[in-house]
Amino acid sequence: MVIALELTGCHSSKTDNFPMEKPYWDAMDYDNVISEIEFRTPDGEKYPALNDPETSPIFNKLIDRNNISSVVEDNTLGIRHRSEFAANMFDEYRDLAKLYSVMDREDKYVYDQEFVAILSFGLYLQIHYFKLGNDKILQEADNASTVKGIISSNQQTIISNFNNYLDFVNQENSFAEESLQNYSAGIDESFSKLMETFPEANFKSMITKATDMEKKATHPSLKNSLSNLISKLKNKMEPAPAAQ
Repeated sequence: MVIALELTGCHSSKTDNFPMEKPYWDAMDYDNVISEIEFRTPDGEKYPALNDPETSPIFNKLIDRNNISSVVEDNTLGIRHRSEFAANMFDEYRDLAKLYSVMDREDKYVYDQEFVAILSFGLYLQIHYFKLGNDKILQEADNASTVKGIISSNQQTIISNFNNYLDFVNQENSFAEESLQNYSAGIDESFSKLMETFPEANFKSMITKATDMEKKATHPSLKNSLSNLISKLKNKMEPAPAAQ
């Protein structure tokens, strides 16, 4: 007698090698995930992308701001711990941005939507990273006046980093329409948050950068976002009226 056996193989998913079951990813998770993407993506296949139903959950997890806020906004944790966490996440963000910044032979970003989303994630992260870093310095200083120069230098560093974001206006033609709109939204959202978080910083260099980029930009959403940013910056830098 011949017995027919029905074999039921396990269906493998592209998310199997990623810690999707974890509510939040930490720096070690990011390091493992980035390595998995970079070195184990089969030849001819694309990295996790927003338009791929199978891999979009992986990418969306990479840019999930809850991975950051779950730690940096938890006031039950110490400033030192949160600051070190943010520093480690910043390192992982830079690796992630580099991974997705690949361009094709036409000088177009292969992952333009994903790259813009990563840059926006980075702006959000940096605001917390530099704020916590300065808070840590102030907490550990014997006298706040002795670290004033360090605090000011750190503020100028994040302003310089945000200016680097504006530099991508020079590569406007490397992005698709939707990506340019999302990039402009990053200016609208994160630059206002930057000014709110560091109200005493000197934004003169950003006014110069934004003005130069507004002159070069051709896409309407870019020009509008840059124009609004310039107005906000100039209003912020105007000296307060003298008391009567």
